[in-house]
Amino acid sequence: MNDQTPLNQNGAGTEDTYDVLHKNFSLFGDDDLPLDETDLKNNGEIYFSANADNQRQGIEFSDIDFARFYNPRARQQGAGVNRPNQAANNGPVNLAGAPRSNYNAYQSNGAYGTQRSGNPYSQGQRSAQQHAAKPAPAKSEAAATKTVKKKKKKKKVNRKGSFAKSLLLALVVLGFVVLASLVISDPVKSCMNDIIAIDRSSGQRMVVLEKDMTTDEVIDKLKDSGMIYSATFCKFASHILHFDQDDPSKAIYPAGSYLLSYDMGIEGMLKEIISNGEVVSTVKVSFPEGFTVDQIVERLASNGVASAASLYEAMNSDEIFEQYPFLQDMENRSERYRALEGYLYPDTYEFYLGENPQSVVKRFLDNFVSRWEAKFESMAADSGRSVDELIIVASILQKEANDPVQMRTIASIIYNRLESGYFAFINCDSTAKYIENRKEQLESEGAYEKYLALYDTYVKEDLPVGPICNPGEDAIIAALRPEDTDYYYFLHDSDGDLHPASSAAEHDANKARYLGN
Repeated sequence: MNDQTPLNQNGAGTEDTYDVLHKNFSLFGDDDLPLDETDLKNNGEIYFSANADNQRQGIEFSDIDFARFYNPRARQQGAGVNRPNQAANNGPVNLAGAPRSNYNAYQSNGAYGTQRSGNPYSQGQRSAQQHAAKPAPAKSEAAATKTVKKKKKKKKVNRKGSFAKSLLLALVVLGFVVLASLVISDPVKSCMNDIIAIDRSSGQRMVVLEKDMTTDEVIDKLKDSGMIYSATFCKFASHILHFDQDDPSKAIYPAGSYLLSYDMGIEGMLKEIISNGEVVSTVKVSFPEGFTVDQIVERLASNGVASAASLYEAMNSDEIFEQYPFLQDMENRSERYRALEGYLYPDTYEFYLGENPQSVVKRFLDNFVSRWEAKFESMAADSGRSVDELIIVASILQKEANDPVQMRTIASIIYNRLESGYFAFINCDSTAKYIENRKEQLESEGAYEKYLALYDTYVKEDLPVGPICNPGEDAIIAALRPEDTDYYYFLHDSDGDLHPASSAAEHDANKARYLGN
């Protein structure tokens, strides 16, 4: 800056007087010393000014204003403060007009006068009269204005920078909290997906409203249908989204069948129903216990639910297997004739015509999961067998037995053979027939012998590679709770009655008696 002159005791040197005084500010009294705006540098520190006129006259130290920084003891002794004429006559000015020895003491002690007793200024006791007597520093109005403007500008920039940083920090923290809640907490993620449906499949499901319903009743129906995760959260969101219960045009939803997608989110689903959406014709289809996958697909296609090709494609999709943990435990999926055989739970279903094939398949699998968890899971844990092994046995019982009592007896025979260490094969005719019934198709594909070796329990040791049909509740319970017997053989007579045997000789006698051979 043009109006600031660095000073030391010789007028020049390695350390400015400004720096020395700044480091030893305690010399000049306590913090209530009033400062003029023109006494401040841009960062609020004290500086000294030099008169430009005297500089042009070659007097470098002529108007240094030390009136605020003087030695009170020297003043009391009459030393006074050097003025411009004194500087011109007497040479370089000592600090505050004090003797050179005192100035040297200031330098050596680091804080001049701080160790002197009786110094009122070192204890912060400067009088108001002495403050008033302080002459104003010589500084031009333009320089003062320049300094003030620069200082204000700097403060303004700092405020903006501070606000921007605070805002950025708040956004980062908020983003982290939201991300953590979505990634770490599955329930929170599921609730959010009810609204924004980011991580939802495009699968569709038909939802049937039996009567005119309010918003809350429709949301409960969507929850029961598996379309949303949290009914409570969606009810709260529906009020925020202005699906008001008091407005009949928004709150009442007409009865009918509606085709909804999982990725619509709750708002999209409600709007679709409000606008009457696409009211779809439905069809009820029943599937008996023991139906195979091929039989189920054929019946679905004949009723206009979905094409056979699209249903087989959906059943083999990785997306289906990733959504159901019990399917992920399937070790030999690629070796099975139909990978989902055994898990399309036999029941009566209502489908809409032209329904999404994945939605159709999920309907069967969801039914299986709900039935298993409600009735079979605890019993399966006690059995020590895997879900897949139990369903394979149940599928054989479904085909071999004529009633639940026979199922429990035949289950005991199968387990006795598997656990005996003597019988390598369980020798059930139904396992071979599962492949033989598809012989023509499989031979055209060159796969008949391959699948026969994997399923026929006259040549395949232990259990077949997979279930041979989709068993019902009685067969699953029989697999879980077999009768306790010592039988290893069985046969049916012409009336369908069961005749078990404990030995080969007894079994041969039953064949001669009931089968005539």
